[in-house]
Amino acid sequence: MKKKIVILFILLSTLGLILFKSEKSYSVDISKEQCIQMISFGDDALLGKDYVTAKNYYKRAIQYDPWNISAWEKYDILVQVMTEGKEIDLSKIKIIKGGISSAEAAPVIEDEATGLQGC
Repeated sequence: MKKKIVILFILLSTLGLILFKSEKSYSVDISKEQCIQMISFGDDALLGKDYVTAKNYYKRAIQYDPWNISAWEKYDILVQVMTEGKEIDLSKIKIIKGGISSAEAAPVIEDEATGLQGC
């Protein structure tokens, strides 16, 4: 009888571990601080006329916060201009000089339908 209880305990423990390990945990890194920092780096690269690097920084900002309208606008303008081969008009892009050190200083945009916020 004790043997059956021990075997049953081992089987249940093994089954529990298998089920516990099979759960996939997904973590989403939506860091507003990092999003703002990437936008700032992109703005610096844009001022230095390094358009490819600026585009990559804006793309990274979008990955950190997909709801950030500023990052999308800047990325969109750069992609459009770079594909057309024209000179980039910096007056179309609002550039943050010196960056923002806090996410609280950034405008918050809330989508009324979903309640989600972007930095």
